[in-house]
Amino acid sequence: MNLYSQYALACVGMVLLYACVRNYVLRKWLGIALVGLGFGVMFVLPPYIGSIDVGIFAIAVVGAGSSMFFNRSKYRVWTGRWRLLVKSRCSVCCARFIHGIPVSKKAANQRGFFF
Repeated sequence: MNLYSQYALACVGMVLLYACVRNYVLRKWLGIALVGLGFGVMFVLPPYIGSIDVGIFAIAVVGAGSSMFFNRSKYRVWTGRWRLLVKSRCSVCCARFIHGIPVSKKAANQRGFFF
């Protein structure tokens, strides 16, 4: 197998995992499992199996797992007190605050949402 095709396969696998898995809990535990699997493959298996470079895939798995673990927060579903804030009289400011849309302090204070 060509070395460049191995790089391409590793990159496609990383992108597919990163883009397709959107559940917060699944990203957390799959990220931890992938990092453990990648380090296990790195230290247990030989560097080459036939013409396949195992190290490339181990590094790709560690990278994909760590990126899934550390970028899981944008897929978190807000519950608890955030749900109460959205239903209150300042729902526009709260919804904009939760979704990351900038809200001026003057507009927020007029609606009763204090920073």
